[in-house]
Amino acid sequence: MYKHKLTGKEKRGVVYFLLVIALCFVALSLYKCNSTKVCRPMFLENIVRDKAVITFPNGKIEALVADTKESREDGLSRRIGLSEGEGMLFDFGIPGRFGFWMKDMQFPIDIIWINSNGIIVNIVENALPEDYPKTYINKPSASYVLEIGANKAREYGLFLGSKVTISQ
Repeated sequence: MYKHKLTGKEKRGVVYFLLVIALCFVALSLYKCNSTKVCRPMFLENIVRDKAVITFPNGKIEALVADTKESREDGLSRRIGLSEGEGMLFDFGIPGRFGFWMKDMQFPIDIIWINSNGIIVNIVENALPEDYPKTYINKPSASYVLEIGANKAREYGLFLGSKVTISQ
């Protein structure tokens, strides 16, 4: 069996090729970070669980989970929209009152506060980017806040007192 030994020039070519591939991954990650504001390497998305499935009376969605201070502060800011069946779930870990505003938002949303039992305790429908700096805050205690596309709450059958299931 014949084995070809790489010359110095061929070895440098392989190294350059691998560097180009690595740079492509970095460029894709930076593009994703800039466009979605979710800034971590793309390959980690399949390893780290950062999505939840929320089941409603009239359907279900997949939501990105914002469960750190930084991810909650960014939320959906600066994104251009949500795909059908997509949302963002803010998991605060403890019940409380949580204010939301439309700073740096590019599209309207429905904001839904959910208590630890999965009961909807407050809803703001069709919050507009131009509503900033107005702050929306829940009165009854909540552990989660869900942001979905504007006017989707009614479509999904979501009203005060509705029960949802959150699977993380």
